[in-house]
Amino acid sequence: MNFGKFSSHDLHLFLDLADAFDVEFFEARDVLFQAKERLFAPDCLKPAWSHLYELPILQHATQGVELLGGVEFIRQISKSQNQIQFMQDAMNAFDVKMNAWEPNLAEKEEIRKSLAAIFAFSYSLMLSFRSLKIFGLYLNDLVAIVRDGGSRSEKALLAAVKIDQTILACSTINAYVSQRVLLNDDQFLKRLRRALVGKLTLREQKNYQQMRLTLQVLKEVGADKLSAKDLYRLFVDELALVAKDRNDDVGDVEENLRQFAYQFMKQKAVS
Repeated sequence: MNFGKFSSHDLHLFLDLADAFDVEFFEARDVLFQAKERLFAPDCLKPAWSHLYELPILQHATQGVELLGGVEFIRQISKSQNQIQFMQDAMNAFDVKMNAWEPNLAEKEEIRKSLAAIFAFSYSLMLSFRSLKIFGLYLNDLVAIVRDGGSRSEKALLAAVKIDQTILACSTINAYVSQRVLLNDDQFLKRLRRALVGKLTLREQKNYQQMRLTLQVLKEVGADKLSAKDLYRLFVDELALVAKDRNDDVGDVEENLRQFAYQFMKQKAVS
């Protein structure tokens, strides 16, 4: 089954890549814990990232790519016939290269000074993608909603805080909270405190996250106008993210998937 220029196999591969990115993030975090005195020393780049949420997601990602010297890599991705397969092959080649690399003392020192900042950038992207998987919007989108004002601002702010507490340092969020403090809005501050320690709902379940991520990919390749039957084939038959209990469940599952996709795309249209 094909969706724009991607097949169901490509989408499977993309979801595997997303999982691999999360795993590598936590492995890298262990390195920070083990060497925190050296990696957070005064001569190291500061690992701050909340300002990146003020940017649209593509600009956010581009800034990190420039930091890592990966501009040419992005050009290669954009020109490739199958971008997902290209990224998989590139990750495999990178792993082989890194395993064989033996940096000299000067290279180790350069890495030490920038590693925490690079990790911080990766962390900010991971959290923004996590927001997409849970709420259907990047953290960058949620900040933009708060910046624009209106009835959805508070809901967007509280959702963003649940994903990343450092977003309170973002200028847009800081200005919103400061106004509520000046107005002595105790009810808002109570909701904010709950959001800071609150648990996420069933939307946190991995399958729901992967479904939102898949819909985002389809939207970006122009294959987002799927019928209920197409959605059923994709999420039940091809990706196995949704299960049916009985054969007579098909119609109900199709309708639920149609509503799920509709709400996701509707949210995109107004963000």
